[in-house]
Amino acid sequence: MSDYVEARYALLIIEQAHNSGDAVARDLIEDLLRDLCPHAVPNEPKESKRVKALQALRTLALGIRHFECLPAAYWQEALRTAGEWCNEAAAA
Repeated sequence: MSDYVEARYALLIIEQAHNSGDAVARDLIEDLLRDLCPHAVPNEPKESKRVKALQALRTLALGIRHFECLPAAYWQEALRTAGEWCNEAAAA
């Protein structure tokens, strides 16, 4: 997948998960991470938009598993970083 397609896919899945119940959201986010992680770029800079979005997704996945009522900041960060990744990829 191109970087833009991956970023757009991530953004759409995060939005769908956010509008779903906890069990569905957990499955969607964990499946998304499985889809994206095998495509890791060797020596990718830690400050890249993709890396930041994946970090936010991992944090979100952990939060969904451990909190009964997930703080909105987890979703906001995942949506923000995925959106930034998508915008950067679209401009490239």
